[in-house]
Amino acid sequence: MSLDVYLYAARPTEVWTHNITHNLGRMANAVVFEHSGLQVLLPPENLSAGALAFEKRTNGAKGPPTLYHVLWRPEELGIKRAVEMRGLLVEGYRLLCAKREELETLNPENGWGSYDTLVSFVRAYIAACEQNPDAEISVSR
Repeated sequence: MSLDVYLYAARPTEVWTHNITHNLGRMANAVVFEHSGLQVLLPPENLSAGALAFEKRTNGAKGPPTLYHVLWRPEELGIKRAVEMRGLLVEGYRLLCAKREELETLNPENGWGSYDTLVSFVRAYIAACEQNPDAEISVSR
């Protein structure tokens, strides 16, 4: 006979990280989520936070949040986990692709970042959320 002793600890482990220039914030802010669409995409427990975000965005403007809000300020929509973020990213990606010509006019003049950079970032973020649906989201601005 023997004694087996095991110690287990759940510790935060980074499963994905990516950086994007804030120079693309203006472009992301031009990708607007419609009210009804966001309600479908937000998990039911986050609807009240999402509804508040429609009334007052981070810049004080009224109206629906934008891709900027989703990428840079997910906590204000009540988004905490990758599984909650994925639908918003997919819709944001769809809107990005649909507005390509308009958005390319917002490429930063200093050359730091581009429409293609933002699209690649969102696509990679979607893949990371699909691979790690239980991951907690943390952003640093």
